[in-house]
Amino acid sequence: MKKFALFSALFLLFGLCGCAKKPVENVDEYPSGPTEEEPAPPAEDGPELVDPEPSEGPAPPAHMHAAAGDRLFDAEKHWYVCADCGEKFSVSDHTMEGGMCTLCGYRVAEAFETAPAAEGCTVVGLGTVTSPDLLLPEEVDGKPVVGIAERAFAGESITSVTLPASLQTIGERAFAGCSGLDVVRFLSAPTVGADAFSGCKVSRVECEGLSVWQKICFAAPTSNPLFSGGRLFFGETEAEALSLSGEVLPYAFYGCISPKRAEMVRGTLGAECFADCTFLSDVTLGTDVTVGENAFEGTAALEEGGAEVYFGEHLIRYRGAAKRYEVRAGTKSIAGGAFEGNTLLERVTLPEGLLFLSERAFTGCLALQSISLPSSLLEIGAEAFSGCAALEAVSFPASLVRIGERAFSGSGLKSASFSLAEGWTSAAGTVVLSDPLAAAERLKAADAAAIWLEAGRKLPETDRNAL
Repeated sequence: MKKFALFSALFLLFGLCGCAKKPVENVDEYPSGPTEEEPAPPAEDGPELVDPEPSEGPAPPAHMHAAAGDRLFDAEKHWYVCADCGEKFSVSDHTMEGGMCTLCGYRVAEAFETAPAAEGCTVVGLGTVTSPDLLLPEEVDGKPVVGIAERAFAGESITSVTLPASLQTIGERAFAGCSGLDVVRFLSAPTVGADAFSGCKVSRVECEGLSVWQKICFAAPTSNPLFSGGRLFFGETEAEALSLSGEVLPYAFYGCISPKRAEMVRGTLGAECFADCTFLSDVTLGTDVTVGENAFEGTAALEEGGAEVYFGEHLIRYRGAAKRYEVRAGTKSIAGGAFEGNTLLERVTLPEGLLFLSERAFTGCLALQSISLPSSLLEIGAEAFSGCAALEAVSFPASLVRIGERAFSGSGLKSASFSLAEGWTSAAGTVVLSDPLAAAERLKAADAAAIWLEAGRKLPETDRNAL
C-alpha cells in the first residue's frame, strides 16, 4: 500500500513538470498578428465600435400622490391634483343627487324658464332648476329679470326664494300652494299680485330696509308672505319697533308677528296695513296722520281697547250701541271703517279741528240720519257714507279739498249745501254753481265733476258717483 502511494505522488509531479512551458527566447518564432491579450485595432475605414446600451432593469416604485387642495371638478368628472408632481389623480364621475354631486359639490347648470317682457324678461317657471332654494338672477342673456309670471312657481317644492333687485312685478298666485316655502328675501320693492303667497307658511321674510319695505305694493292680504304669521327682518334685525313716515301701503305688515311698537309722525296708513299683527300693543300717531280701513284690526292695541278706541288724536274704532255719539274734542281723524256696519247709530257730532274722514268710515250705517261736517274738514274718503240710506242732507264746508270715490253712493242724499258757492266750476265744463241746491242737482245730473277749482286751487275731487 505504501508503495502505491509513493508511485502516485511521483507520477503527479512528473505530469506537472511536463505541462510547464519553456521560456521563449526568440519572438520571431511567434506567428505575426495579435496575441490573445491584445485585440486587433479596428480597420481604418470600418465602422466605429460602440459599447452596447445597458438593459432597462426593474421599474422604480410607484409615486404616492398627495392632494394639493380640495377636489376640483368640471361638468363631467372630479379629481385631486398632486402637490408633488402636479398630476391629476382619483379622477372619477360625479355622483349626482338633487342636481348636485355629493362628493365635490358640482351643480348641474340650471336655468329658469323665461319669456320676453317690455323692459327685459319674465320668469315663467323652474326650467331646469332643481334646487329648492331659489336664487333668481338679475339678468338672463343680458336682459334684466323684471317680473315673475302668474302661477310661475305655484305648488312647487320650494323652501326659500331670493328675489332680485331688478324685479318689478310678481304675478297673481306666483307662489300659491308652496307649502314648504319658509324664507323669502326681497331686494327690491315690486308690485305683488293677489294671492301671490296664498297657501304658504313663511316664517321669515327679509328686506333691505324699512324704506324699501314700505314701497312694496301688495294687492291683497295673501299677496304678503307675512300673512300667515311670519317675522320680518331688516338685515339680521327683527322689526320689533317701527318708526314710520310718508305712505304705508295697504297690507304692508299684514299678519306680521314681529312689531310690538309703531310710531308715525305724519303720513298715511293704508288699509289693513297692521291687521293681524297680534303682538302690536303700543301705537303712537302724530296729528298729521290718516288711518286706513281696519289698519289695526286684530292687534293687541285694538283688541284690548274695548268698544271705543283712540290712538292719541285719532278715533280708530267705535262699536258701541248708542244712537247718538259725540266724537271726542281734539280728534284729528276718524279711521277707515271706524263706524262701519253700525245699524243703531242715528246721529254723530264731529268736533271742530277734525281734518280727515277716512274711507268707509260710516259705510253701512243704515240708521244714520244726520251728521254735521266741521269747517276744518279737508277730506272725505272713498265710500265714507256709502249705503247710509237714511242720510238725506249734507252741508259741505269750504275747507274740503277732496271727496273720494263713491263717498255717498247708495245713500239717501237728496240735497246738499256748499259754504262756497261763487266761483266753483266743473272740469267737464264751465258751469257756475251759484245756488247750493242747484249745485247739488247739477252734480247729480252731470254725474259729478271730477275737479273743482277756486282761484286756481284744487277743491273737492269727486267721481261720478260721489253724490
